[in-house]
Amino acid sequence: MASVLEDLPAGAPRAELPRSMDGVLGEDARALRRGVAANLVGYVLAALQPPLFVLVVRAYGAESFGAFSAANALAWLALRVSVLGLDKGLLWWVARVDAASAQRASRSSIVWVLGASLVTAAGVAGPLATWLASWAGLPQAEPMLRLMALGLVPMSLTELLLAIGLGQRRVRSKVFVRDGLLPLSQAGVALCAHAVGLSDTRGLALAFVVSHTSCLVACLLLARELLVPRRWTWPEPLPRELVRYTRSAFGAELVGSLSLRIDVVVVAALTDPRTLGIWAAVMQVGNLVRSIRRSFDPIVMATFAKIGALPQRRRLVRSFSHATSLVLNWQTPVLLFLMAFAEPVLGLFGSGFENGTAAVVLLCLFWFASGLLGLNGFVVSGFGRSDWLLIDVSLATLAQVGALFVLVPRYGLLGAACAVGGSHLLLCGLHAAQARRVAGTWAYDQRVWRALGLGLLAMATLLLIRGGLGTRPVGRSAAAYAAAMLLFGAVLLGQRRAANSGSDRATDGA
Repeated sequence: MASVLEDLPAGAPRAELPRSMDGVLGEDARALRRGVAANLVGYVLAALQPPLFVLVVRAYGAESFGAFSAANALAWLALRVSVLGLDKGLLWWVARVDAASAQRASRSSIVWVLGASLVTAAGVAGPLATWLASWAGLPQAEPMLRLMALGLVPMSLTELLLAIGLGQRRVRSKVFVRDGLLPLSQAGVALCAHAVGLSDTRGLALAFVVSHTSCLVACLLLARELLVPRRWTWPEPLPRELVRYTRSAFGAELVGSLSLRIDVVVVAALTDPRTLGIWAAVMQVGNLVRSIRRSFDPIVMATFAKIGALPQRRRLVRSFSHATSLVLNWQTPVLLFLMAFAEPVLGLFGSGFENGTAAVVLLCLFWFASGLLGLNGFVVSGFGRSDWLLIDVSLATLAQVGALFVLVPRYGLLGAACAVGGSHLLLCGLHAAQARRVAGTWAYDQRVWRALGLGLLAMATLLLIRGGLGTRPVGRSAAAYAAAMLLFGAVLLGQRRAANSGSDRATDGA
């Protein structure tokens, strides 16, 4: 028991502690492995998305797809208003409390989000559509926004239900709904709508509504045990601690959502619709690297919330470093592929899209760096300091907007990539400093540095071989990618064998 309590302050609730630290670390590792296994399915589904979106862009054209991307960004901002921060609040709350308390808070939150999303949807379908379209500099997006407002209620409830499941460490529902059903149904409906004659933005807006409605139906089926009580009772008031956390999380998520999508609005204002469409494709392809790191968010959030309730430094370092090293090791092969083949991949979207090649590669390098630092934000929120996150994301958003207005007119897509990636790296740096303060330690061990070094070595190998070969561009890229992946795989396998050997020796010694 002493090994578990070594990092606990006086007065910690010892009755809730497990019997040994080894048992706790094993539970965290198993939860992470289950999450990674589920995410593997998500990665396969994510790999199907770019080809589908290639078909959508080719069907509707870069201009229509660019306008839809801007309207979609505005819809996600409206979502942040609709969910009131309760998705992040429940993800944190459910991981810390017993099943009965989680169920009561979840049902009350559903009522709040249903009411807020109905009001928001009515506003977007009414007078806000004109104002939002004018603010984004896209008057053609107004009718599209009015139609997409029908999808705000199912979109908001889906987000909340997925957060509840993730707080219970049920990653499979998120993978099935958000990574699979949502993008695949959206692309499928858009292509069907185009085939029957809705060849303008109405087809894309209809696909948005249908896909989010189907996702809500799936979530309701997956969460029916949570939603159907044994006996009917009026929803109870939300717990005070949850309200306090959610209040700060709401502001942070609203500003964060603005930060994630303000690039589309600014690029729309500073460039033409075709350039906006190319930038949307750049983000779609570049997000293949970013989505790997973000797929770990719900897994580590639930774990860090438990650690924050009973502060344990050793557990934090082990769990954080394990997750971060996995993120870097999973990101590296995808990053290498895009460094080698970004130009032909973008060329699939249509003529002129290859102009975004440099922007994709730069963006992916920023996302790789965020893989090293990005999980620190969940240490901060897991320890209950959601108020700090609002300050951080506000500073990063201001930096991004300023950089976009300075860099996009001068450097175009490359400037947009630098502004977006640089501001996100600033945010991760702020989170890292605050995680060190709130946890009292840097949560990194040697596994992280080995994963980072291996990734950098593989990238250097690819660039050196690609630059030294004189064959055709595609053949040169293929040879460089194959060599870099062979090196990456061999070194990673050696590291795993050495780690397993060390573990066996430790067991024998014990």
